[in-house]
Amino acid sequence: MKLDYINNGVAVEISDIDISNISDGTAIEIRDILRKDVLVAIKGQSQSPGHFTKFVSQIGKIANYKQFNWNPIT
Repeated sequence: MKLDYINNGVAVEISDIDISNISDGTAIEIRDILRKDVLVAIKGQSQSPGHFTKFVSQIGKIANYKQFNWNPIT
């Protein structure tokens, strides 16, 4: 995981990470960065809502997490 402060330190850009396969420890690190710096961009991720929702749930509670459709008909 690589961190770069962008826009004169206004935001943090995280690269060299795959949120579809992330450990709980790394998710906690990102949560702490988010709490400290507020604006965080994670580069190069798939646009899968399932991966993103799972990642967000590792950071904190999602109110309607149990209602998410994990096997949508495409």
